[in-house]
Amino acid sequence: MKKNLTMFLIMVLTFLSSLSNAYEPQDVVYEDCSKKQVVQADCSGFSSETQPKNVIIFIQDGVGINQIWSSRVYQNGVETKLEFEKFPYQSLVKTCSLSGVTDSAAASTALATGHKTQNGKLGIGPLNQKLTNITELAKKAGKAVGIVTTDELPGATPAGFVVKINSRTKYGRIAELYLESAPELLMGGGRKWFQKQTSSSEQASIIYADAGKTISKAEGAKSKDLLKQASSLGYNIIFTREGLNAYTPEWQKVLGLFSIINMPYAMDRSLESPEPTMEEMARFTLNFLARDPDGFFLMFESSNTDKAGHSVDQARVIDEIIAFEKAVKVALEFQKTHPDTLILVTSDHETGGMEVIPGNYQKGEYVAIKWTTKIMPIVPALHSSQRVPLYGAGPSAELVEKVNDNTEIFCIMKQAINKP
Repeated sequence: MKKNLTMFLIMVLTFLSSLSNAYEPQDVVYEDCSKKQVVQADCSGFSSETQPKNVIIFIQDGVGINQIWSSRVYQNGVETKLEFEKFPYQSLVKTCSLSGVTDSAAASTALATGHKTQNGKLGIGPLNQKLTNITELAKKAGKAVGIVTTDELPGATPAGFVVKINSRTKYGRIAELYLESAPELLMGGGRKWFQKQTSSSEQASIIYADAGKTISKAEGAKSKDLLKQASSLGYNIIFTREGLNAYTPEWQKVLGLFSIINMPYAMDRSLESPEPTMEEMARFTLNFLARDPDGFFLMFESSNTDKAGHSVDQARVIDEIIAFEKAVKVALEFQKTHPDTLILVTSDHETGGMEVIPGNYQKGEYVAIKWTTKIMPIVPALHSSQRVPLYGAGPSAELVEKVNDNTEIFCIMKQAINKP
């Protein structure tokens, strides 16, 4: 009876949310990240009468209000919101790090641990102390843990939820730390960091630092065969979307490595592509994790929005958000039959300082924009200090409206994970 009542209330709130306002370009707020930041979130005020069994946080890397609004216009027109914009609880969240404008490492650390830190650090505090993260708390509560990304798995955003290391560039070591933590499910790109390598040819790999510089990934050659190690730890290892279809109930853990580096843009995928879509990964992941009787924690990242933002590629930003929305829809379908599921949707930061030029825009149009952090033609657009939206639906989602800083998103997840 109680479960049926909870499901009914969620349906009512979802309907009412469709009547509410969503964020518009005029709602953009820039923070002064030079100001002193509160290092650790105060979670004492984050309690709820409802207790979710499952917690899902969706992260759109580099996405702010204007990226979402321009995607809404292109996909639906001005008035018809994207699915996550209809969530009943919403707030705008500050993302500054202790270095100023955040990078993905410090932002992920804030989300996963409730602590601010300097850019570049993953799960490590400002005094170089190791921080307790949300996946550790989930494991302690007996819940399964899933990490899904379209980035390389050792990328900053997914890694910040699991590993503790002083530099985001140490991809080889981060891959090892994943296996030491052993989440039940890991999916994304970055297969080369798990394969045994015999040369240092991959050391030339470059990623864009969030300050607009380019940096080499610090580990290219390594002698350890992490795929063999993963297999010995009980992981079923899959490399293609067909691998998802080979699933059997005997699988205890899953390591999906669908690309040598990061997974491709949705726009560049063919129907015959061996890589699964975000929608397909979400559907498999939720079915797999739901087997745990104690529930699960899932972090699901869409990373290519950030790459497109650094490249000031509006079309790809929008296409990735539309593809991401399909994954969120899968979670909403899951929530209908599992009403004890909390869904959060947010971003780690905004990329590009996107601003919308006012106009009378129609469905199917790209809105006119300017990228305010694109300061030189040869330098990628930088991150900005824009606040990013946070959307919540399900039990405990009302706490979203209390959130002012990204560290406080951890507070919502912490109270949801902890058993009463």
